[in-house]
Amino acid sequence: MTKEKFYEEERKLIEKAKGGDRKAMGDLMDRYEPLFRKLCAGETRMDWEDIRQDLAVSFLEGVRAFTPERGTYFPYYIR
Repeated sequence: MTKEKFYEEERKLIEKAKGGDRKAMGDLMDRYEPLFRKLCAGETRMDWEDIRQDLAVSFLEGVRAFTPERGTYFPYYIR
Protein backbone atom coordinates (compact mmCIF):
# COMPACT_ATOMS: atom_id res chain seq x y z
CA MET A 1 0.00 0.00 0.00
CA THR A 2 1.42 3.38 -0.93
CA LYS A 3 1.80 6.11 1.65
CA GLU A 4 -0.78 8.30 -0.10
CA LYS A 5 -3.34 5.50 -0.20
CA PHE A 6 -2.70 4.73 3.46
CA TYR A 7 -3.23 8.38 4.44
CA GLU A 8 -6.40 8.64 2.33
CA GLU A 9 -7.84 5.49 3.91
CA GLU A 10 -6.94 6.77 7.36
CA ARG A 11 -8.54 10.16 6.63
CA LYS A 12 -11.79 8.41 5.71
CA LEU A 13 -11.67 6.42 8.96
CA ILE A 14 -11.11 9.64 10.90
CA GLU A 15 -14.08 11.33 9.25
CA LYS A 16 -16.30 8.35 10.07
CA ALA A 17 -15.00 8.21 13.64
CA LYS A 18 -15.66 11.92 14.13
CA GLY A 19 -19.20 11.27 12.92
CA GLY A 20 -19.74 8.69 15.66
CA ASP A 21 -18.88 5.45 13.84
CA ARG A 22 -17.61 3.13 16.59
CA LYS A 23 -16.20 0.58 14.15
CA ALA A 24 -14.07 3.26 12.47
CA MET A 25 -12.81 4.43 15.87
CA GLY A 26 -11.99 0.84 16.81
CA ASP A 27 -10.12 0.36 13.54
CA LEU A 28 -8.09 3.50 14.21
CA MET A 29 -7.27 2.37 17.73
CA ASP A 30 -6.17 -1.01 16.38
CA ARG A 31 -3.86 0.73 13.91
CA TYR A 32 -2.22 2.69 16.70
CA GLU A 33 -2.01 -0.15 19.23
CA PRO A 34 1.76 -0.53 18.55
CA LEU A 35 2.21 3.13 19.50
CA PHE A 36 0.28 2.58 22.73
CA ARG A 37 2.49 -0.43 23.53
CA LYS A 38 5.65 1.53 22.79
CA LEU A 39 4.58 4.36 25.08
CA CYS A 40 3.84 1.88 27.89
CA ALA A 41 7.05 -0.14 27.48
CA GLY A 42 8.87 -0.84 30.71
CA GLU A 43 5.88 -0.24 32.96
CA THR A 44 4.46 -2.85 35.31
CA ARG A 45 1.26 -4.63 34.32
CA MET A 46 -0.90 -2.55 36.65
CA ASP A 47 0.66 0.72 35.52
CA TRP A 48 0.31 -0.38 31.90
CA GLU A 49 -3.45 -0.75 32.25
CA ASP A 50 -3.80 2.73 33.74
CA ILE A 51 -1.51 4.29 31.14
CA ARG A 52 -3.32 2.42 28.34
CA GLN A 53 -6.66 3.84 29.46
CA ASP A 54 -5.24 7.37 29.62
CA LEU A 55 -3.75 6.93 26.15
CA ALA A 56 -7.07 5.69 24.78
CA VAL A 57 -8.91 8.73 26.16
CA SER A 58 -6.26 11.09 24.76
CA PHE A 59 -6.41 9.29 21.41
CA LEU A 60 -10.20 9.66 21.23
CA GLU A 61 -9.95 13.36 22.05
CA GLY A 62 -7.20 13.74 19.45
CA VAL A 63 -9.31 12.12 16.75
CA ARG A 64 -12.23 14.41 17.50
CA ALA A 65 -10.00 17.52 17.50
CA PHE A 66 -8.07 16.63 14.33
CA THR A 67 -8.74 18.82 11.30
CA PRO A 68 -7.17 17.44 8.11
CA GLU A 69 -7.81 20.72 6.31
CA ARG A 70 -4.81 22.20 8.13
CA GLY A 71 -2.51 19.96 6.10
CA THR A 72 -1.12 17.85 8.94
CA TYR A 73 -0.97 14.08 8.54
CA PHE A 74 -2.73 12.27 11.35
CA PRO A 75 0.22 10.00 12.28
CA TYR A 76 2.37 13.07 12.94
CA TYR A 77 -0.45 14.88 14.71
CA ILE A 78 -1.33 12.07 17.12
CA ARG A 79 2.24 11.44 18.21
